[in-house]
Amino acid sequence: MKKLVEEIKKFRAERDWDQFHSPKNLVMALMVECAELAEHFQWLTQEQSKNLPAEKRNAVKEEMGDVLVYLVNLAERLNIDLLKAATEKVEKNKKKYPANKVKGKSLKYDAYTPKKAADELVVIVDEQNQIIGSATRSIMRRFNLIHRATYILLFNSKNQLFVHQRTQTKDIFPGYYDIAAGGVVLAGEEYDLSAERELEEELGIFGVPLQPLFEFCWGEESNKVWGKAYICISDGPVTLQEEEVQWGRFMDIEEVVNLRASQPFTPDGLYLLDRYLAEVTSVKEKDIKRL
Repeated sequence: MKKLVEEIKKFRAERDWDQFHSPKNLVMALMVECAELAEHFQWLTQEQSKNLPAEKRNAVKEEMGDVLVYLVNLAERLNIDLLKAATEKVEKNKKKYPANKVKGKSLKYDAYTPKKAADELVVIVDEQNQIIGSATRSIMRRFNLIHRATYILLFNSKNQLFVHQRTQTKDIFPGYYDIAAGGVVLAGEEYDLSAERELEEELGIFGVPLQPLFEFCWGEESNKVWGKAYICISDGPVTLQEEEVQWGRFMDIEEVVNLRASQPFTPDGLYLLDRYLAEVTSVKEKDIKRL
């Protein structure tokens, strides 16, 4: 890099161009060169952009050279170590985009930054599950607005269901047991994306296929929701989200049934469990009749 910087300075001095190379002018020239580079890819398909013909590739190479020259010029003018700046930026990005959270995803970094639950914007729907707007979670709870939520049944390879206990700080059903991971669908989210996010945030499970089960409308005085249920299989490891989950483990279904008789469970979770078990039983009975 030092050799390149010296070559550029020599080129500039021999032509008496220092007078024109103010940081402002260099930035504007850099923008022009970036636009000329982008022009070579305009209207190309993804596949075409990956397989440029030789003539086009050489033209792109020249434009990339121009971009780098202006960037190096700018860095030299502002006394910025370009390689050091790039290295520092990579390290910052590692923290902003943790690999275990963003792998295979292209969302902006703030999508992975936890917000105060009460301030989150959530989807608001009507009785037919049509989106009619959004509101903060606190407003949704205060006025008991109909919203969307995801429910993920996590089984392991032994057909045990993961059951967890909610923290005392949850805005609804604090301290209750729950048979599903999941949560409220945020504004701008679809069910599937919300389910993936919630499963990863609450239990640290990601990259596993989520099989949709059914959508359902459930409501009571304090909670009205259009839910979508999923099932997935993973042996973990399970990493509990401290802010939302205080305890959890895989349990045999019989053990879950016994526990619900003595401990408080989220009512929508119990509805989901009963419906799921009824449908599984129905399928088994149909299979037996076929035999």
